[in-house]
Amino acid sequence: MQLTIATYRKKFAIFAGESRLASGFANEAAAQADLEENREMYTYWAGSAGVSVQNTPASVVPVSYTHLTLPTSDLV
Repeated sequence: MQLTIATYRKKFAIFAGESRLASGFANEAAAQADLEENREMYTYWAGSAGVSVQNTPASVVPVSYTHLTLPTSDLV
């Protein structure tokens, strides 16, 4: 996953797709310096399950509810 730097709440942040990995940098140069210094950690983090799930588009899956129907019985 590609790591990028973008503005976030009037400061700069490091992103992996839609996931914000770090934020609060006063300027883009500070974010870039941190990214270069900790690239291995950010790359590892970008491949984590939480980040992958957050960057996966939601999909609609049809579900059958017939298995949820309670059986009828004269004994109830």
